[in-house]
Amino acid sequence: MQIFLSLLAGLLWGAAAAALNAAITRALSKKSEKGMMAASLLHLPVDVAALGAVYLARNVLPLRFELTMIAAAVAMSVVTIIAAFSLARR
Repeated sequence: MQIFLSLLAGLLWGAAAAALNAAITRALSKKSEKGMMAASLLHLPVDVAALGAVYLARNVLPLRFELTMIAAAVAMSVVTIIAAFSLARR
């Protein structure tokens, strides 16, 4: 059960971080090319904060750290790819 909860928490947390990145990208890409560059620069702090929160919560939450971290990274990657494809279609 702990493995399942760790994976679920990581996937949800990573998807939330990627959704925030997608919202930032959509908002800033409408303005200009410089907005797109700013969005790319803002992705890194959001990603670092999301993974850093998992790292800092490793001793507080009763989850397996390595599974939660991997699931968060996978979710961030997959949701970011899906968001990029949907943005490119527009």
